[in-house]
Amino acid sequence: MCKEHVHRKREDREDLARVGLGRPGWLAYHGCAFVNSLAPASRLVIFPLASLRDISSLRFASGAAIAIYTIFVLALLCLWAEGPPPQQPPSAFQSSVAGYVCAAFAAAGSLYVLTGVAAYCHFGEDVRGNVLLNLAALPSPAIRAVRLAFATSICLTYPCLHFAARCSLDQLLFRERRASRRIPLTLAIVGSSLLLALVVERVEVVFGFTGAAASTALSFGLPAAIDLRLGRAAALRERAGSWALLLVGSGLGAVSLANHARDVYLEASAAAPVVEWQRQLVELGKNANMSRRHP
Repeated sequence: MCKEHVHRKREDREDLARVGLGRPGWLAYHGCAFVNSLAPASRLVIFPLASLRDISSLRFASGAAIAIYTIFVLALLCLWAEGPPPQQPPSAFQSSVAGYVCAAFAAAGSLYVLTGVAAYCHFGEDVRGNVLLNLAALPSPAIRAVRLAFATSICLTYPCLHFAARCSLDQLLFRERRASRRIPLTLAIVGSSLLLALVVERVEVVFGFTGAAASTALSFGLPAAIDLRLGRAAALRERAGSWALLLVGSGLGAVSLANHARDVYLEASAAAPVVEWQRQLVELGKNANMSRRHP
């Protein structure tokens, strides 16, 4: 009964912020809730690990993140235990490593597929891009344990991914690497990630824009840019193919981004009347309660 009262009180505050201030009020409410819940983790775990100078210092964080998933731990233990002895040819060691890697990816993929199928069977058309948001509505200690495991994994995995992004950004924007830019770049990347998490409600929107930009960049943009960078002294006729590939990739990336942005806009426009209808219902309910209290 107490949990239901707290949940109802939280929903009333969210509705009040939405009705009184509109979209900014809703963002402010969820922003405060997000900061209150993740600020200690960001200050004590994510930012200190992301600020490390050398990626070798993150080996314990990455190991702890992998340790959450038992299948990954078993795969890595087998990989470390299968060191190449002197009498074993390198080809046999490579084949065994390839087998372990394939088994780990197959197990991880199977877990993702089973999770998606189970979520769709339970929630139907109401399943969201982030299944954890659907599972949050289930009052189960097992669900809380799974969410805690995912949160711990994200806190320990994000710094490893952040290191590669920071090094790439430093090399792209500046010619010389300086230690003084490490903290500002870390603040910029971590801050932009938190801001994006606050503004964008659904993770599939982020994946859509990331896929539209990254797929074309990896398939068309980067190969052409690398060839043009290495072949500066070549004639223009020899570099025409690379320029054409770069232009085609840029066009495809722009079209993909525009198409995804259009889909997001149309979906938001279609959902706007529903949100307005819900807001009017909330106002009517509050007016009815006020009239009952003050006849």
